[in-house]
Order: sequence, then C-alpha cells, then structure tokens
Amino acid sequence: MALCIAQVAAAQPDLTDPDALDAIAQAFVAWRSRSATDIGNQTSAILSRASRDDGTRISQRMTALAESAVATGQAGNLGLMRTAVVGLCALHSTEGTLKQPAASVP
Repeated sequence: MALCIAQVAAAQPDLTDPDALDAIAQAFVAWRSRSATDIGNQTSAILSRASRDDGTRISQRMTALAESAVATGQAGNLGLMRTAVVGLCALHSTEGTLKQPAASVP
C-alpha cells in the first residue's frame, strides 16, 4: 500500500487532488487483485466493495466504506501503518505535510 501511494505521489505530488486520491484508491484495488498476500479481511472487503463502480469517485466510495466500518466498530488500523510515505509529499511545507495525510488516506 505504501508503494501504491509513493508511485502516485511521484507523478502527482498533491495527494489532496481528487484525481490523485482516485489513483491511490485504484492502485490499492489493483494491488489487492494482483499481489496482496498479507491483507487483512477488513481491508480486503473494503477494497473489493470500493472496486464496484456506482458512478461516484472510487476514493469517495473507499472513504465512505472506511467511515462506515469505523462507525460500526469494524475498522482496523493496519492499513494506516502503510501510509507513512504520505508525510513525505510536502516536506517543504509544514502546513502541506499536515494537510496531505488527512486528505490522502481513504
């Protein structure tokens, strides 16, 4: 998951941009279907459900599913440890460094 974020950040450093968020979400889904060998049940379920196109942005679907998991007490935190790379996207700006993770983690 960290590699997915890093690859998007290399091409589009503003991870708060909706297109960047969609690219990250799409990369997560592709990772799950291609090569994820150590993926938790909750993460797998959210990525699977988010991949079903309902006309909304994939990042919005993923965020809504994650928020629902939190609200129902079903959320885990293991995906969070894979997002440390997000903080590296705005090293030139303290404000930007704080803003990037909040917007980038679905």
